[in-house]
Amino acid sequence: MRARGKNRLHIERDETIAEGLARVIQQLVAGVQEHLQSFPEEVDSIHQTRVAGKNLRAIAALLKKTLPKPAKQLNTEVRDIARLLSLQRDKEVKLQVIHRLLKDANETQQHLLQQLAAYHQASTIDQRIIEKNVQLAKEKALALAEIIHNWKFESIEEAKIIKALNNEYDQGKECYNKNKKDADPVDMHTWRKHAKTCLYQTLILQPHLKTKHTQRIDRLKKLGVLLGHYHDLVLIREDIHEPVITDWTEQEQSALEIYVETLQLKLLKKILRLGKSL
Repeated sequence: MRARGKNRLHIERDETIAEGLARVIQQLVAGVQEHLQSFPEEVDSIHQTRVAGKNLRAIAALLKKTLPKPAKQLNTEVRDIARLLSLQRDKEVKLQVIHRLLKDANETQQHLLQQLAAYHQASTIDQRIIEKNVQLAKEKALALAEIIHNWKFESIEEAKIIKALNNEYDQGKECYNKNKKDADPVDMHTWRKHAKTCLYQTLILQPHLKTKHTQRIDRLKKLGVLLGHYHDLVLIREDIHEPVITDWTEQEQSALEIYVETLQLKLLKKILRLGKSL
């Protein structure tokens, strides 16, 4: 078998699904370790660690019916690593969202958004906590790298892997049907998770999939981005009414909420139109 490129995070045509998943999992776990080792010198290290983690959790969902215990263990360990790294990343994301919102806001809304940004910019996270959490994440990643060598990947049933992918897609469709009637922030976020998981799974399995699966890739990518923007706006609306963050009058709260809600409604139309096409 020919050598695999370091960044070939999908199954090759000349690999079985079992062989490919074993290799991809090992590469992703090694990637998590590398990204964590590069913190804090590499500014994107936390983000890259979390992206690798999302891919690993997507694989865990594929393995649920064919390697149930390893799948549960993989999901739990990677989830715990992500939680350890969430503090720093959540702050960065909110500041990015506020920066995007400033572009089309009126003068009053810009002033309020700048106040919101100043709050998040000034909110400091104890560096000792961040360093401790990163160290714990490193230890978990090292332990996971050891654990996966004992998993019996050869027992993977390929039919169950494809069935798991189809199930993930069907759950996304259920979320679409629910939200087209009455969009709910929790249900929209659940839809986002299914869309992203289905995308990661499809990309990893792509060479072994039928056209009906692979032709969804571009739309799943776009849907994931739009649902992500929608969720970002939900978080900003929560901030607007958080007294610890703002001491705005009802009129000021309303001015910013109307702006954010208008953007949400525009996004929702795009999301539902795209969801219908999938």
